[in-house]
Amino acid sequence: MNELNELLSQGRRAEALALARQAYDPSNVESQLRLAQVCLRAGEIEEATTLFEQALKPGIGVAQHWRLLAVLRGRRGDRPGEVQAVTEAVRLAPGDVALRLHLAAALLDAGQRPEALSAVIAALSMQDTVEGRRLFVEAIQGSTRTDPEIRAWLLRAVTEAWGRFHALFSPAMAVVRAGGRPLEEDELFGALLVAGPVPGAALERELTTLRRRFLLDGRGPPEFLKKLAAQADSNEYCWYVSPEEEAALEALPPGDPLRALYEGPRDPIVDDIPVLTPIGAGVSAAVRRMYEENPYPRWVKAPAQAPIGLELALKAIFPQATIDPIPGSEILVAGCGTGQHAIQVAQRYVGSQILAIDLSRASLSYARRKSTELGLSNISFGQADLMELGSVGRTFDSVECAGTLQHLEDPFAGFKVLVGLLKPGGVMKIALYSRTAREELAPAMQLAKGFESTPAGIRAFRRAIMEAPEGDPLRAALAWNDFYSAGMCRDLLMHVQEHQSEVSDVRRMIDENGLRLIGFILPPEVLLAYRRAYPSDPAALNLDNWAEFEARHPQTFRNMYQFWLQKPLG
Repeated sequence: MNELNELLSQGRRAEALALARQAYDPSNVESQLRLAQVCLRAGEIEEATTLFEQALKPGIGVAQHWRLLAVLRGRRGDRPGEVQAVTEAVRLAPGDVALRLHLAAALLDAGQRPEALSAVIAALSMQDTVEGRRLFVEAIQGSTRTDPEIRAWLLRAVTEAWGRFHALFSPAMAVVRAGGRPLEEDELFGALLVAGPVPGAALERELTTLRRRFLLDGRGPPEFLKKLAAQADSNEYCWYVSPEEEAALEALPPGDPLRALYEGPRDPIVDDIPVLTPIGAGVSAAVRRMYEENPYPRWVKAPAQAPIGLELALKAIFPQATIDPIPGSEILVAGCGTGQHAIQVAQRYVGSQILAIDLSRASLSYARRKSTELGLSNISFGQADLMELGSVGRTFDSVECAGTLQHLEDPFAGFKVLVGLLKPGGVMKIALYSRTAREELAPAMQLAKGFESTPAGIRAFRRAIMEAPEGDPLRAALAWNDFYSAGMCRDLLMHVQEHQSEVSDVRRMIDENGLRLIGFILPPEVLLAYRRAYPSDPAALNLDNWAEFEARHPQTFRNMYQFWLQKPLG
C-alpha cells in the first residue's frame, strides 16, 4: 500500500490503479478494500462504490471504510444507503464527533428529522461545533419535543443565535406553551422576545394585552419590560395602540421605561458609505425611498458559519450536480439590504472578498454596523443601482442576488446585468418570488392600496387584517412571518414595485443567458417528494417537472425560487 500511496501522492493515478488491479484478489476483503480506496482517489467513483459494497458487511471493515461508502452513496443520491453506512461507522467509532454529524446530516437528507435531532444532540453533547449548531437548527424544525432537555438546547440556540430566528421560533414556542408558565416568567420566551420579531396573531394579542396592562397599571416585571421593549424596537412599533393607551402615554414623563414599549429612536444614517453608481429615477428612486424609511430586514444576530470553500459548499448541497471549477472568491451580493445575508456569505466562504451593494443608505448603515460588531474585514459596502453596476468596472466569481430582481422595473434586464458581471465558470445564487405561492396574499395586497405606508398607516393596515373574520381571505397574510414587523410587512404587502415569477421565467433567464442550472435550494422533504414523483430526474433539474410539481403543491416555493446557476467556462 505504501507504493500505491506514493504513486497517488505524485499524481500518477493511472499507474497506481494498474498496480492495484494487478494485485487484486476478489476473494480477499482486504484486497477489495485496498482497490476500492485506490479507485476512489483515482476518480473511479462507480468502481470504488461497487468494491466497497461488495466488501463491507456489518462487522467487517473499520469506521473509515463505512464513512467512505456513506459518502459515495450520498453522491449518487442513495439516502437510505448513506444512513445505513454512516450508522455502522458510528457504531464502530462512537466517539467520533464528525461521524455523528455526518449521520445527522444524512438523516436530514433522508427526511428523518427526529432521528437527526437525536444524532446532532449526541454530537453536541460530546463537542460544541458550529456545524453541530447549524444541523441542530435544521433538525429542530417541525419538532414536537417539549421535554426539559430540548428546552435547554433551544434556550442556548435562541440566545446564542445558532440559526435564523424564525427557524427556531416555532419549536421554541411549542416548548413555552407546553411549560404552562406565564409568558412573563418563562426564560425561553424572554430569549425569543429579544432575538427578533415574534410572529403569530394570537401571540401578538397576548403581548399587546400585557403591554396595555403594564402601561395602565404603571408597573410590570422590570426584566420582562426590558425584553418587551426590545421586541417593540425589533418589530418597529407595529402593534396597534388604543386611544386609552395613547392618553396614558401622553401623561408619562419623558424617559419613563414604559415609553420604550411604544416608541424609540430611528436608526441613524451613516453619511460616508461609498457611492459606487448614481441611482436611477423612477422605480429605483421609489424603492430606495421605501428602504430608507424602513431598512429591511430587521435582525439582531447573525448565526456563526462553519468556514468552507464555495465550490466544496456547492458540491455538498448538490452532490449529483456537475460543477465546473470556480475561478476565485470575489463575490458580489447585489441588494444586500441590512446585511444579514452578505455577512453570512463573508463568514461562510473561505478566502472570500465581498462587495455588498444596495440602493438604501439606511439599510447599508445597519449592515455596516453589524459587520463592524462582528469584526469582519472581508466585506465592503457601497451604494449602487443594480442596473448601473456595469460601470463599476469589476467582475466576480460569484453573484448572489436574493429577493432583489423582483423589485426592478425589468427583472430580466437586471439579471442580464448580473450575468455580465460574472466571470466564465462563475456561479450565481438567485431568489425570485413565486406567483403561485404568493397568490394567497393578493387580497391583502389589494387592501393595502387603501393605506399610507407610514408607521400609523401600517399599524392601521395590520389591524384591519387581524380583525378580519375567520375565513376571510385577508387572514392568509397572518401565516407569513414578515407580517409581524412594520418594515417587513411593508415589504411583503405594500411594496412600491413587485414582480412575481413562474418556473417558465427561471427557464427564460437560464436559456437567454446561456447558463446551467445547478439546482434549487429546498427542504429535504420537498426534494424527497419530488424524487418519488420523478425518479428519472434524481438531480432534480427538470424544469417541466418542477412546474408540474408546483402546480400540485402550491406552497413548494413559499420561500421563493432559490437556485444556483453556473456560467460556462468557454
